[in-house]
Amino acid sequence: MYLRMEAKLFKEQLVRLSKSRSLFPDRPQRKTLESYWKNGCEGVKLATVRLPNGRFTSKEAISRFLMSVARNSERKRFSRNARNDKV
Repeated sequence: MYLRMEAKLFKEQLVRLSKSRSLFPDRPQRKTLESYWKNGCEGVKLATVRLPNGRFTSKEAISRFLMSVARNSERKRFSRNARNDKV
């Protein structure tokens, strides 16, 4: 799966990770972006690729990441509400 995602990135519009902050709605700090690709958020990791001149992601990967994070967050909230309703 990981190698397929890397290959997919090469077909997309690559953006240097350090320059991608403006593509996120809340302009996260550099450390937060690093955490997004290393550890993930809401169970989703930001797809990146390491090239000799730095680490890159793509506009499309950022869009997929944000949509997946929002979807997973909504699922968690829904399941938490469903559990509370049963009590």
